Amino acid sequence: MNRIMKFFFAAAGLVLLVLPLSAQEKTLDELLALDLSELLDLKVVSALKSPETISRTPATVRVITSEQIRDGGCLTLEDALSDLPGFQFRNILGFNSYSFIRGIPGQNNKILLLVDGLQINELNSGGFYGGGQFNLAEVERIEVIYGPASALYGTNALSGIINIVTRDPRAGSSGRVSAGWGTFGARLAEARYGSYDKKADFGFTAAAMLKRNEKADLAGAAGDFNWTEDIENFENDAAVQARVHFKDFEAGFLLQDENASRATVERTAGEDLSIPWSDHGVNWHIRFINVWARYSYEKKKNWSFRNTAYYRNSTVLDDTISEIEQATSDSPGRQFRYYRPNSLIGNEAQIQWTPDPRWRFSAGLVLERERLAEGFSVTVSSSADAVPAAPLSPAMMTNRLFSAYAQVQGTAAEGLDLFLGLRHDDSSYYGAVNTPRLGVVYNRGRLTAKALYMRAFRAPKPWDYTAGAGNSGLRPEKIDSFEIAGGWSFSSCLRLDLSVYRNRLTNLLRREDGTTNSRWINAGTLTTDGGEAGLIFRRGSWRAWASYTYTASMDEAGVQAPEIAPHGAAFGAAYAFTPRLTLSLRGCYFGERKNPKIIPSTGSDRIEGAIVARAALSWRLSAGFDVQLAVDNLFDAVYYHPSNLPPSRYRQPPRSFRFAVGYSFR
Repeated sequence: MNRIMKFFFAAAGLVLLVLPLSAQEKTLDELLALDLSELLDLKVVSALKSPETISRTPATVRVITSEQIRDGGCLTLEDALSDLPGFQFRNILGFNSYSFIRGIPGQNNKILLLVDGLQINELNSGGFYGGGQFNLAEVERIEVIYGPASALYGTNALSGIINIVTRDPRAGSSGRVSAGWGTFGARLAEARYGSYDKKADFGFTAAAMLKRNEKADLAGAAGDFNWTEDIENFENDAAVQARVHFKDFEAGFLLQDENASRATVERTAGEDLSIPWSDHGVNWHIRFINVWARYSYEKKKNWSFRNTAYYRNSTVLDDTISEIEQATSDSPGRQFRYYRPNSLIGNEAQIQWTPDPRWRFSAGLVLERERLAEGFSVTVSSSADAVPAAPLSPAMMTNRLFSAYAQVQGTAAEGLDLFLGLRHDDSSYYGAVNTPRLGVVYNRGRLTAKALYMRAFRAPKPWDYTAGAGNSGLRPEKIDSFEIAGGWSFSSCLRLDLSVYRNRLTNLLRREDGTTNSRWINAGTLTTDGGEAGLIFRRGSWRAWASYTYTASMDEAGVQAPEIAPHGAAFGAAYAFTPRLTLSLRGCYFGERKNPKIIPSTGSDRIEGAIVARAALSWRLSAGFDVQLAVDNLFDAVYYHPSNLPPSRYRQPPRSFRFAVGYSFR
């Protein structure tokens, strides 16, 4: 108890970063004219599955706007998220970027990623790819919900939700084309168009993106790599998406394709010259397809109905080459080819009833059927130069899921809202799970205060059940979270907030190493105490922010969790010299953190902290043209991210430049 009291008293001096907010119904020019108090009254959807203002939402919510994405020169989802408190990353360059919120590490399977409210987590592992396959030019805003959210969304929403909201088909008629070039072979092409007929209430948006990036020239780098000059390190991304609105109907389509080299994960050449080299992850190719259709009935004043049918597919395509082994005098070498299909079809029906302005009830039913690969289908060639035959379909498992949830929101007194939610999930392969949610929110005048309790779970996936020796008895990981958050607006220009929390993760999945094989088991706990603090200033041509994050993630023995830095910070400012010319400077500090293993070149398991800065100069020319110059890693810092695979740690890219030109039209 003493420790908890000390922690809360220490954290009470912190303030939380609240970024400028956006609303779908507001234009960019209108948003720029809003002050902070007005921004806090704008609505987000993902926290409650229905529109609610930030100040009244029972969660810590931050929103990244299209304005911030554009002015910051963000190229990837990680770029955009790096401005937020509580986020840390493990970027393995040519393959993926893993995101951690509030001290909970994992393979991106502790965060629920949504696009327009629909999940896009990889079906087999439950994780998501945080690379460059997202078309940020089509993003209206990114809603980030901190803390567990299984009471509404079910599995994977342990540490938070990221909801990418694309441009509304009702926003009007406009289009844009753009192209970009940069160091390390960076190439980018984007195009989008949208049209809306108000009289017919018909609108659509369509967008496409192609992106190529060699990430960084790290061949032959000293220290941990010992790579040859032939190192491959590319990422080719493509995205095609569309949304259609017609009266009470809406539908969407999203295709994302990532083709990358994983040679940065492990290339054995140089580690021991007596052993023939092997190249891991030569060509990794995965495709995501999401299709959905929705009907909404909102003609009655006190109740509404919404039904959404959806299809998801996440497949490791059969041109994936996972490993090449060098030919020797004793062996011709070989190649390994992988294939792993996964698909899901589902339907969610939701009803909302407001008997009077003080009370709101909502409930929903979810039915899903998953077809998941038990593992990779693998073929092997008889030569290092020969591509294996195409793999056959692997053994598949079927999961049927029934879910029901309900929540009530009531106003107990002026400015005081109460929230209660409960969800029941019943799966054919991991059983039944119940997840509650309680919240008290006080919002009056300049003060906002929230007290929250939330529970969530992450269900084991085929990735966990079948890895190594396999373990069919795995149980869902569970988390209980307590949070107190508050904020104070000094004026319409300056705001400060604070948030302190405790997360306790149980049934933790850990790898058990045997004499001949390994498997995943439920073992141990992870307790995270944390606090986030920050300031936001917004007035006229100026936007500025700064934040600090403290995270203490400890296992059951009181040992610090690897990959999580106790200290972190984000800061930045944007200034509009004229309505057409904007300079953005931003950066983040990654504190020292523990690597999952000893780093041979240093003899330590510690990764030093670093400050990474970014800059972007944006200039809107006449006649719809605009240009931007962006610089990543402005001061050319040498810094690393942790690794649980060879190499021992991942060096991050040096300074890089990008130039882009675009044309907007109506």
